[in-house]
Amino acid sequence: MKKKILLLILTLILLIGVGVAYAYFETDAFKTEKQLFFSYMMSDEMLKCFENEKIEEYMQKQQTVPFSNQGEITFQAQGQELESDQNIEMLNNSKISFEGKTNIDKKMAEQEISINFAQAFTVPVKLKVSDNALGLQSGFLHSKYIAVRNENLKQLFEKLGLDSEEIPDKIEFSKNEFTAEELEKLEETYLTILYENLDESLFAKEKMENQTILTLKIPEQRLIEILIKILETARNDELLLSKISGIYEKEDVQLEIDEIIEDLKEIETKETNNLQIKLFLKDKKTVKIEMEFIEDNKTSMNLVVEKLDNQIEAKLYEENELLGELNVSKDSKDTDVTYSITIKLHDEDNKETEIDLKIGYKNLSTSNNIVENYEIKILDEDAELMINYNNSINFDETLEIEELNDNNAIILNDATEEELQNLMATIYQNLGLFY
Repeated sequence: MKKKILLLILTLILLIGVGVAYAYFETDAFKTEKQLFFSYMMSDEMLKCFENEKIEEYMQKQQTVPFSNQGEITFQAQGQELESDQNIEMLNNSKISFEGKTNIDKKMAEQEISINFAQAFTVPVKLKVSDNALGLQSGFLHSKYIAVRNENLKQLFEKLGLDSEEIPDKIEFSKNEFTAEELEKLEETYLTILYENLDESLFAKEKMENQTILTLKIPEQRLIEILIKILETARNDELLLSKISGIYEKEDVQLEIDEIIEDLKEIETKETNNLQIKLFLKDKKTVKIEMEFIEDNKTSMNLVVEKLDNQIEAKLYEENELLGELNVSKDSKDTDVTYSITIKLHDEDNKETEIDLKIGYKNLSTSNNIVENYEIKILDEDAELMINYNNSINFDETLEIEELNDNNAIILNDATEEELQNLMATIYQNLGLFY
């Protein structure tokens, strides 16, 4: 299993270098087989069929122009064993409705959410984001928003009598995001490790009918050595470590990496074992990628990724048994675009689980009634679950959103202990609980 994980790790590391190869190479004319392989491996040509200019314009417009929205989420579960289940019946007759306004540029938003349980009872909830604060309001709790500013959080937890040891003073949402410059630096660092540790002799090129095949064959021992070098670099990479510091402790991450390195060093390698990656080129474009891990002269794991018109198909095999399939496609008609993603998983008993996701946009060339639709289906031999999300967007330059203030909200950061006690008493009373 560890050897199979190596294949997946190296795949991710190779693909992280998207775009960097072009800094090394410009044309195919005088490239070695090694240079050609890296150039095409890092190319995003296979993914270009999924680009859509109208969606990019729509996403950009959301960043600068205020908009209102209205939508709902519905559920549907069915299957022979579920027909008499009252919980499933309630789920099928339930829905979540929402309506609101958003101004991303000013970091303000509000949503009125109604959770309807099988038409039996409804839970109304209001959410409001105002720059540095988040508020929640419901008649079950209080007539005002109960809000928290993203500052002095440790002090707030202490005031509420909660453990504040692991709580930061402020949650830095953008701290873990990579800038373009940081991504470029990471790509260059780890691509360089790969490039410098893969000899020219490991690469080959051949012609077959109307295609060119570029092959990289990495012996198992060399593969492990490269992975260790990558992990050792990552262990002391302050850029990477700083991005995960808000999630995991730096020392814990380094300890985990050390353990993985030791596990890799203990693997007994064989000269006959290797990883092979083949790139199939047609008209100077990558149309298929094959990856094989060879153990004892037999293929133990095989991944095939192929571009077919406006779709990409991937299949993963273990010892010639199909483990999973992935198909991603795009359908465009005038101002409407739909992406379809299908995942099929096969278990040891040859049972199949299918996950279907559709992401659709309608009326993209207008400023009104742009419809977003997400539909996910999970199917197996016994049951089917479907979740459907619909949201209608209307852009409006004049849209205004009221900010959180002392008139409409109780800001917990500013509340005294007495005010907090009164707030809790009101909430308990509204919930019908004893306080």
